Amino acid sequence: FREDAANKGKFCNVGTWAWSRHPNYAGEILLWWGIFLACSPVLEGWMWIALLGPILITVLILFVSGLPILEASADKRYGTNSDYRAYKDTTSVLIPLP
Repeated sequence: FREDAANKGKFCNVGTWAWSRHPNYAGEILLWWGIFLACSPVLEGWMWIALLGPILITVLILFVSGLPILEASADKRYGTNSDYRAYKDTTSVLIPLP
């Protein structure tokens, strides 16, 4: 998308970004929960503290350093663009939904 000069100054709304405004963060969260689930059958006792990893990543992305910062940045950059506002109103923030 960025390599095409015709897209300079535009927001990405093609491919996976047509379904989710932040598919990379959805993948990151899914990855950490998947690793936890793959390891969970062998966890015993104090090892269950490993659950804090995916919880912390999820909280950070959703509420601290991920989505809030990028949403604010995109709103500042493209907020006056009616196409962006329509995209934002019709596209899932995180979970890719067609």
